[in-house]
Amino acid sequence: MMLTTMPRLARCTLGVANMDRSEAYYRDVLGLATQRVADAVIVQWPGLDLELHAEPPASRAKVRLYFLVATRADVDALAETLRSSGQQLVRGPALSERGEWAVGTIDPDDYELVFYSEAGSS
Repeated sequence: MMLTTMPRLARCTLGVANMDRSEAYYRDVLGLATQRVADAVIVQWPGLDLELHAEPPASRAKVRLYFLVATRADVDALAETLRSSGQQLVRGPALSERGEWAVGTIDPDDYELVFYSEAGSS
């Protein structure tokens, strides 16, 4: 069977050590809508639901999540928001090895979140 459209990632689940702390990070630091559903918190990214579950993450199962933003200015604005919220930047904002303008930070469960704009976006 041939696909008529390319599947897109719509939901991702992450285990977190402290649900309240993680919910506050995504809601208060990154400014995303959150919703409690049963024993999970749904973080509503545009086009993606990030489900947080109270299951401590295993260190060997760490992932890095990349989020595309429209412009380099958006990356810089996110960097300033993160800094002003007391978050440590682990990369950038700077040009990545792929030619993208990127900034990275670590969430409360040591997942690296990278926000980037495509090469050539201003």
